[in-house]
Amino acid sequence: MGYDNKMHNICETCSFKFFLKELYDEYSEKIGKCTTELRAKKKELQGCIEEYNKVHEEQTSLDCKYKDLQEKQTKEIENLKAKIKRSKDNQHNFSKEIRQFEGDREGLSKEINEARQKHDEVSVELSNL
Repeated sequence: MGYDNKMHNICETCSFKFFLKELYDEYSEKIGKCTTELRAKKKELQGCIEEYNKVHEEQTSLDCKYKDLQEKQTKEIENLKAKIKRSKDNQHNFSKEIRQFEGDREGLSKEINEARQKHDEVSVELSNL
């Protein structure tokens, strides 16, 4: 009986070792597949991160360009407003000058008429002499 007991123990040990070996092989294969999948996912994630960084960089560049264009547009609007104001001021000044010129013209017309009248009077007096 001692022999059977020893054999039984040996068989149990061998069986357990065989079970452990199968379990190890099975999990090694699963771990290998998971590791391969994990590496592929890591590579895919790295690609996504690179794409994100590229898009983020482009967005930042576009934001800067937009800000620059906005500042340029604001300056152009201010310049146009200043030009419009100067034009209005100039128009107002020209209107004043035109009114003044018309006033001067009326004054000159009166003087011309008075001078004609005197000329006619002098001509009449000269012809009477």
